Amino acid sequence: MNSGLIYSGNSIYAVNSAFVPCQPNTNNFVYLTLTPVIQVAANQSGFPSSNCLPIAVVLTGSREVLDLQDFRPDWNLNQGSGGGGGGSGTVSSVTLTGQTGGIGTTTLYSVPGASPGMYAVYADIIVSQAGTGGTIQVNVSWNNGVTNAGLNSAPLQLNVQQEQAALLGNFFVPAGQTISYSVTLTNPAGSPQYQLSLRLVYLG
Repeated sequence: MNSGLIYSGNSIYAVNSAFVPCQPNTNNFVYLTLTPVIQVAANQSGFPSSNCLPIAVVLTGSREVLDLQDFRPDWNLNQGSGGGGGGSGTVSSVTLTGQTGGIGTTTLYSVPGASPGMYAVYADIIVSQAGTGGTIQVNVSWNNGVTNAGLNSAPLQLNVQQEQAALLGNFFVPAGQTISYSVTLTNPAGSPQYQLSLRLVYLG
């Protein structure tokens, strides 16, 4: 986790860069402690009932992340005090595991009237079970008020267990428009499986 500032309620907390100590083959509860020091911590039994700002639940395999669920309540790592609604921060996130086929155009976020502006999208693909051939690509699309636009990842081979930080881009979307994603598999063979993770951040 990178260093930065966290806004929660009326308080600001400075967090140093830290390695999150997740254990393999289990659920890891990642959270921020506030006393005696502000730091990122993790355990395998659940979020503590006090002195805790939840961050995420991370399901790990022997060597990889299988699933990640965002559990942040009303705080974020950017300016503002929550996603959307005129503040800035994560407004939508998706993690899909064990996928075997393509995904048609699916809404990631509908831009509300209070939040037209710049958005940033992050996409990650993990080939969790290698096949014998084929490629995978992820697409993020939107309407900028003038025309439809989109970002396409480079193709990732499905015959090797591997990970690709597939997309990172920013773009303008007016109120009332939708931001969508899709996944295309080309000539898949040998029953490959993959994980798709998407995070959409409102920049203001």
